[in-house]
Amino acid sequence: MKQLIKSFSFILAVVLTSQNASAKVLSSQVVREQTITQSLSAKSEKLNPLLALEDLRDSKSQYDTTFSADFLYTKDESERANTVFGTESTTINYDIGFDQLLPTGTALQFDFLNTKESNNSPFIASPTLFDSRFSLGISQPILNNYFGYQNRKLVSATKKAYQAQQKASTSKLQKIILDNLTLYWSWVLQRTVAQVDAQALTAARKLYKTNKEKQDIGLIEKMDLYAFAANRDLIHNNRLSSENQLDRVTAQLASALSLRSDDLEYRFEKLQKVSFAKESDLVEKALKNNPEFLALKDSLKAQNITVSLQKNSKLPSIDLVGSLTLNGVDPSYSTAFSDIQNNNTVLVGGVNVSFPIQNRASRAAFKKAKVKKQQLLYSVKNFEQQLIENVKATLKNYKHSLKRVYVTSQAVKHQKLKWQGEIKRYDQGRSDPDLVIRYQNDYLDTKKLNAQARYDFEVAKLQLQYLLGEI
Repeated sequence: MKQLIKSFSFILAVVLTSQNASAKVLSSQVVREQTITQSLSAKSEKLNPLLALEDLRDSKSQYDTTFSADFLYTKDESERANTVFGTESTTINYDIGFDQLLPTGTALQFDFLNTKESNNSPFIASPTLFDSRFSLGISQPILNNYFGYQNRKLVSATKKAYQAQQKASTSKLQKIILDNLTLYWSWVLQRTVAQVDAQALTAARKLYKTNKEKQDIGLIEKMDLYAFAANRDLIHNNRLSSENQLDRVTAQLASALSLRSDDLEYRFEKLQKVSFAKESDLVEKALKNNPEFLALKDSLKAQNITVSLQKNSKLPSIDLVGSLTLNGVDPSYSTAFSDIQNNNTVLVGGVNVSFPIQNRASRAAFKKAKVKKQQLLYSVKNFEQQLIENVKATLKNYKHSLKRVYVTSQAVKHQKLKWQGEIKRYDQGRSDPDLVIRYQNDYLDTKKLNAQARYDFEVAKLQLQYLLGEI
């Protein structure tokens, strides 16, 4: 039997140890780390810059070298008007080529072309001929997309958009951290409220029990006991309500941190003040570091580049084109290939011009780009004004909240002394039940008020850090 009890105790100890090991003792720092590493919202947001990076790589792909190859076999046995030209012919084409776009806008095309032709005409001296050609083509825009202007600007615009997305994701990650930390302090507040309500219920039950004993021996009237009973029941209701609210906030916090509600444990944190610089310096810092504001400014820069692109797109397309081809022809492939160096050239040069007469599409795209630029400019200015005012207001709120924490802490101490003094007076018969209950509730409500002031202080501190890009 003793051995069985020892075994059971050992198993119980192992279970309790494993449960404690899986518990997450929360603090504001742990919430930050958990959000960054485990929050599903944060993990999803971290992927957005990767998508923007692929857009940047895609824009650079226009400079990729393109290889092409083809093999074609044609056998022609169609009916001829005259058998002098034979009754069947065979053509084999096997070609390779490379295309390359340069940052200067120059498009190069290099081809190595091979054709083998066979014919069964009795009047052809060589029934098989090989024609091998080296061909170099070039195209250079000189007005629309002059010297690769649009190609380069497209990469620049995409790069700015990528930088804007990086800053926007940083801003959203900080917002997720802000929301989770705010939720954490709300959880701390609800825990405190629930604890105060639990203390209140214990005190109310004790007060009721003490006075019930007094009523039983005739020291107080039965009517006096009803006040203590009603007070106990009302505080019990508050206790149930605060427990329900705590369960709700706990579930929200656990979900935000990708944890289980049962795994959350609380560790008391001392109030930590942060020394902020003067208001003007904070405003300047926010304008330099706030990631959302910086993302807007990068978006505006990207749109400026887009306006330049669309403006250039309105111009006519004028391209200089040219090509040089060398070839060799012989019944033998090796001879045909070697004959290429004998300067059997085909030289082509010219100009390609194209321009839509109405040009409505390009003009519309240019005007839309200008309007979007103006919208972004207004957004940047509006956000700048809001950021300045928010920093000023949040700094004041932080300072006021800090003072409220101190004032309510003093009030808690004084309310407690007032309540304890009234209990002594009541025991001496110099007070009444209503006053004792009221002073007790005043003390407990002030403790809640102090907890609310601590919550407001922590949230104001977080909001100010968020505006400064330091959360």
